[in-house]
Amino acid sequence: MNRDNGFTLIELVVVIGVVAILASLVLMFSYGIKIKKDVDSSIDSLAAVIRNAQQKSITQEEMTRWGIYLEANTVTKKYFYSLIKTSKTNIIARYQIPIALEFDVSLLDSLGSGLYEKEITFTQVDGLPGSSDIAIKIRIANDPSSAKTITISSNGTVSY
Repeated sequence: MNRDNGFTLIELVVVIGVVAILASLVLMFSYGIKIKKDVDSSIDSLAAVIRNAQQKSITQEEMTRWGIYLEANTVTKKYFYSLIKTSKTNIIARYQIPIALEFDVSLLDSLGSGLYEKEITFTQVDGLPGSSDIAIKIRIANDPSSAKTITISSNGTVSY
């Protein structure tokens, strides 16, 4: 009795292998898209906190200066930004960027041992950050080509 209908074991293994390869490619591609969206959403969130701090300074909320504080620990790979009142010792709200992202620490001040920081406060009434432009970059870890930049110009304009 000769049966010609059905699949051989080799055919099944080949089909399962092709499906597994295609599934892994789809997962890798979708992960890359997610990380790029994380960069965009982190830039949007940070810009919103910057504008919030600037607005609080302009309106003289609580009769004080407001600003943001950036923290980077390249050893633990943790990166934070905070809404601050007066100085970095008075943190109002603290946010962590996703673990796959990092600040470009070359734009921050080094504290040694892999620690970096930058404090930016805005003047009351006019909301200016200081005498020079300030750039903040967020990127996919160890991928400089993926960096997105927020610029706070000396005239107070926030752009990205």
